[in-house]
Amino acid sequence: MKKSLLIIAIMAICCHSFSQVTVISNGNVGVGVDAPTQKLHVAGNSYFNGNIGVGVSSPSQKLHVVGNTFLNGNLGIGVLNPTYKLQVCGNVFFGENTSFLMTSWGLNIKQTIEYMYGGQYQSAVSYCDLYGYRNNHLRIGNSGSRANIIYTYALNYQTLVQNSDARLKENIKTCPSFLTKLADIKTYTYNYKNEYFNDFTDAQRQEAQRTEFGFLAQELQKIFPELVYEDDSTGILSINYVSMIPILTSAINELRQEKDIQQNIAEEQENGLQKEMEILKKEIEALKTALNACCKTNHAKSMEGDEGAEGSNDVQDFKLIEVDVDAMKLYQNAPNPFNESTAIQCYIPEMVKKAELCVYDMQGNRLQCLLVSERGTTSVRIQGGQLAAGVYTYLLIGDGKTSEAKQMILTK
Repeated sequence: MKKSLLIIAIMAICCHSFSQVTVISNGNVGVGVDAPTQKLHVAGNSYFNGNIGVGVSSPSQKLHVVGNTFLNGNLGIGVLNPTYKLQVCGNVFFGENTSFLMTSWGLNIKQTIEYMYGGQYQSAVSYCDLYGYRNNHLRIGNSGSRANIIYTYALNYQTLVQNSDARLKENIKTCPSFLTKLADIKTYTYNYKNEYFNDFTDAQRQEAQRTEFGFLAQELQKIFPELVYEDDSTGILSINYVSMIPILTSAINELRQEKDIQQNIAEEQENGLQKEMEILKKEIEALKTALNACCKTNHAKSMEGDEGAEGSNDVQDFKLIEVDVDAMKLYQNAPNPFNESTAIQCYIPEMVKKAELCVYDMQGNRLQCLLVSERGTTSVRIQGGQLAAGVYTYLLIGDGKTSEAKQMILTK
């Protein structure tokens, strides 16, 4: 009787144990599941030491899957106590058209490298974390395990951000002048060679070989070596184009500061020149008055000395003849400012015998005078190559009389 009860108890235990594995007519296997809907449907943790084939008769890898598989719990392959949904120690093969749907923290790949050093085996661990993050964010790596290099042909993105928090930086210094260095950089248009796209289809290769704009890394490395990186395995050079933005920004600010300084200097020179011209005008008017008075006095004395000579034809009435210099017109040069040449339009009456257009520096030194032979409305061209950069005054001189002065600015 006791033997019969023992046998019944053992059979009950066995039935209960084997009931955890369910095989249905379509070939689906369930472990801890009564109605498996996949080739292998497991509820709970599982441990496998060896190659596993799901939908394939001769698996050649730790996990070789053909078809859909559903696991409810952690699965360890080559790992005794898995802590992830899928934790594999060994090689994993994924065939073509394999896709991953990441709804939480994604896929973590850990690689352990063993090597000999100092007569002993050493190991190093590297990680690659691919996260399907919240709000459609995709993150490769994390704060404790960052992806160092990512190889890709094209990256299509809406916003690209880079850590720039001051709390992450040290040795912070203001950028030096980059204008001289930037002047030495050459820009090019180019196409990549065919062998660069060996694994592309014809359509992809045609799209990829469009005309590009950029620098040559070997040339840029001589000027800004900080922007050029070299691949340790291939020796291929790459350029950090993003870091060119602060360099260009610094150069633009420097040019703006130089322009503001030049503008301030030009305004100060123009104001000083206007004051000097007012003084010159007053001095010229004083000279005119003195000259007229002198000539009238000499003429009167000449007439008194000749009163006793009757019928004398040698005496000629002295008349002070003034050219109508007020009719001379001088216009603003164009273009102004200029760096190569500029044209100055003017009007000179027919009665003027000799007319010149003269250029003066800010100290009042006459630099050049150009003879104007044409009368009426004409134009005179000033060549910038004959002068240094700065502010200049120019005016017309007709038979010794001056016109209104104008200013022009020469840049280099």
